[in-house]
Amino acid sequence: MFSTVALFIPFLFILSPIFIREYFSSFVFLYILGIIYVNKAIAIIDMTTLTHKIFKIIMSGIVLSYALVMFMMIANYQSNMNRVKDPDFLYTAKTLEHKVPYPAFVSQNDELMMQSPVYWDNRLNYKLNDYFYNGNYK
Repeated sequence: MFSTVALFIPFLFILSPIFIREYFSSFVFLYILGIIYVNKAIAIIDMTTLTHKIFKIIMSGIVLSYALVMFMMIANYQSNMNRVKDPDFLYTAKTLEHKVPYPAFVSQNDELMMQSPVYWDNRLNYKLNDYFYNGNYK
């Protein structure tokens, strides 16, 4: 098992090979081989209590990272809704002044010129029945 690590590790550092076809089959083979070795190692060693602890740690990490991303997305949404409700932006085509708190989570890094006043004017005045039938498209 330890000798395969020396063969397995170099493939993890291949970030963007020139031609992926040559490396794809070896990636698949090495992942299948790794799964087989990990399953055999788990079968040999009784790791039920350790496995449950590791599972709880991994699940709590996933939940915390999900909560963090959702907090960032909600902060972006609230900030965006506050800034696009500005009448100067909606009716005089003035560009927005500030970005959302987390621009990396927004398309095109929240470029201020990419916001359309016409879109936001229509979007803010949309009602539930407009999703089913919108009279503007007669």
